[in-house]
Amino acid sequence: MISRVMPRIGLYTDSLLRGLKENFKVCACPVKRRDLLRRVHKECARQGISNITLSEGGNHSIITVGHLRIPIPRHRELGDLPALAIMKQLQSILGERWWER
Repeated sequence: MISRVMPRIGLYTDSLLRGLKENFKVCACPVKRRDLLRRVHKECARQGISNITLSEGGNHSIITVGHLRIPIPRHRELGDLPALAIMKQLQSILGERWWER
């Protein structure tokens, strides 16, 4: 018989998500895909970045900003973590925490 008690995975992921949401100020609700794309286009226009393209792949749309290509799932709503991952990938071009502006 194993005497060790395994930690509950649900508690770990809940605390991890809570920490991410507090650190990055991402809402607890799903993010609409069109709102995320609109936000990226607005920030690129605000910073004067004109070379932004959106192409369609098999299951993802691919947004290209400068030299960076980011796949975006083709769902109406994206979860918090995929939206946060997309925003963090764009930090190298749009600046640190650009989504808070």
